[in-house]
Amino acid sequence: MPLETLRAKEELRDLIDAYAYLGDEKNPGSDGFIHTRY
Repeated sequence: MPLETLRAKEELRDLIDAYAYLGDEKNPGSDGFIHTRY
């Protein structure tokens, strides 16, 4: 797998984690994501 793809996946994971964290703080479960670590 190209390095760029790996890097992009990590950034995406960080974004999802950050979004899930913010969603949990405001209103647990309201963002519709299943909050799991990859």
